Amino acid sequence: KDKKKYYEIAIPVQSEKTSENPDDFTLLEEIKMLPDKQKQNLVIRGFIQVGVTLENIEKSLDAVEFIAFSFIFSILAIGIISLFIFNKFMVSPLEIMSRKAANIAKGNFDQRMEGKPGDEIGLLMESFNSMAISLQERDRELLSHQDKLSSINEELKNLNIDLENRVKERTKELNSAYKELQD
Repeated sequence: KDKKKYYEIAIPVQSEKTSENPDDFTLLEEIKMLPDKQKQNLVIRGFIQVGVTLENIEKSLDAVEFIAFSFIFSILAIGIISLFIFNKFMVSPLEIMSRKAANIAKGNFDQRMEGKPGDEIGLLMESFNSMAISLQERDRELLSHQDKLSSINEELKNLNIDLENRVKERTKELNSAYKELQD
């Protein structure tokens, strides 16, 4: 009537032929250790019979499978969440920093990084900002020196033009004086 798998195990209970004591028996495992001569004097007095179904074992295996799959799923979920966290706090700031460094290389020195100080990425951001400020100050100094040099250059051009005009004028005067001397 019940279609469950059922296993039946029967173990013989033996004792010596001469023994009248019902408590004097030997189980199969004990018989295996007896010498062959003594085994010949044994007689079967009965059986210990045990019936076992695999239903409980199968339920236990199902529970173990569920726990194993839950554990594997949990590890995968933790791994995926860890990747997102790693991406947010490590990879994304580094990508942003890389773009801002490229902008600095193009001459845009106003680039700054924002983040929480204290961790390695924060220290890197602080160093990046310090570098950007130093580059910006040097760029201002260079532009200031360039402006000064431009104004000095312009002044030198004007002095040169003035000097050339004086030389021309003096040359005219000398040529006029020379002509007067010749006449």
